[in-house]
Amino acid sequence: MSRLIRYLRGSVRFRLTGAAPEQCLNALAAARLEFWDIEREDALHLSLSVPAREAERLQELALRCLCTAEVTERSGLRAQFGGLLRRPVLLLGLLAAAVATFVLQEFVWTIEVEGNDRLPAGQIVQALEELGIAPGTWGPSIDSPETRNRMLLRMPELAWLAVNRSGGRVQVLVTERQQPPDTRAPYAVANVVAARDGVLTEVSVTEGMRLCAVGDTVRQGQLLVSGYEDYGLFIRPVCASAEIYARTWHTGTVVTPAERLEKRYTGREWKQVTLIVGKKRIKLWGNSSISQQDCDKMIVEKAVRTSGYAYPLRLETAILREYVLEPAPAPQVQTEKLLQEAWRRAVQAQMLAGRIDATQESLLMQGGLCILQAQSDCTELISRTLPLEAAD
Repeated sequence: MSRLIRYLRGSVRFRLTGAAPEQCLNALAAARLEFWDIEREDALHLSLSVPAREAERLQELALRCLCTAEVTERSGLRAQFGGLLRRPVLLLGLLAAAVATFVLQEFVWTIEVEGNDRLPAGQIVQALEELGIAPGTWGPSIDSPETRNRMLLRMPELAWLAVNRSGGRVQVLVTERQQPPDTRAPYAVANVVAARDGVLTEVSVTEGMRLCAVGDTVRQGQLLVSGYEDYGLFIRPVCASAEIYARTWHTGTVVTPAERLEKRYTGREWKQVTLIVGKKRIKLWGNSSISQQDCDKMIVEKAVRTSGYAYPLRLETAILREYVLEPAPAPQVQTEKLLQEAWRRAVQAQMLAGRIDATQESLLMQGGLCILQAQSDCTELISRTLPLEAAD
C-alpha cells in the first residue's frame, strides 16, 4: 500500500555529496522529513529518496550541512505522465483513441458465416445487408430473434439460423435444410454399354436384362445390360442400372523438355505499402506501375486488434523481387518422377472409378525431350448408361 501511495504522490532520488553526509541525515530526521532507500556509496556519497513535495526542503537542509544534493531520478505518476499536460494535442488524441476503442465496438465491422456447405456465404451476407445488417450498422439495434425469423422466410434453404454479436463482430451460425434424395431414374429407357475394351471382373446389375458375365471379353460400346426386360409374354422398358468392373489396359506417352527454366534473382526489390480500410485500398508508399510479371511477390498484413477483436483496418506490405528465367538441365530422377506422376493422373482422369494395378515404363532422352512410354494394367468401372434414343 505504501508503494502505491508513493507512486501517486511521486518521489525524487538524491545523491548527497559532502565531508559528512551523515550530518545531513540527522538534519533530515530532526526536521521530520520523510526519506527511505538509503544507499551508502563511500565515505563522501550516499543516495536516498524523498517525497516530491519535500525536494526543495532537502536541498536547503543539505546546503546547511555543507553537502550538495543532486537529483538522479524522478518517479511516480506525475513524473511519468506529467509531460502530457504540456502536450494537449497528444493528450486529446489518447483520450479520443480510448473513447473510439469503446465506441467503435458498438458498430458492426465484420460478418462471419459458419455452418454453410452448399449455400455460399456471400449470399447469406447479401441477405443480411438487405435486412439492414452490414458493416457500419449500430450493433445494439440488431434484434437477433427478428433477424432469424426474417432470414428463414427469405432463404428457405436454411433450417436454422442464429445471429450472435461480440463487439464489432457478427457471427452467423446456420444449418442448411437437408434435401431429400432424388430416387427417380435419369431416363425412361436406357441401356448399359462398355466404355472400354476389357475382361470383366465384377458384374452387379440392379435394373435391366443382364447380357454379360464375369470373365467375358468385351469391346468398347458393347451392350452389357439391356433396357428391355423380356418376360416372355411382355417386354418391360426400364432404365438399366449396373456397376461392371473390368481389367483394362492404358497405353500412352508423356513428354517434357529435357531443360527447364529456373529463376535467378537480379537483386532488385520494391516495396509497396497499402492501407486497407474495409474494402477500400489506399496506397501509402511504393510504385504501383511496376510490372509484376517477372517478380515474386510476398505480402505481409498486420491488422489492428484490441482485446482480441480485429478492426477492418489492415496495413499491407508487399515486397517484389525481380528475377529472370534461365534454361538449366532438368535432373533425370526428378524428371522421371514428374512424368510418372503426370501419367498416373492422366490414367486416373480417364477412369470414372477404379485403380491402377501395375505399370510398365521406359524413359528415353531424344531431341532435347524426355519421353516416358507407359502401359498400365487397371481395374476400372466400364459400365456407362446410354439412353435409348442414343442407343438406337
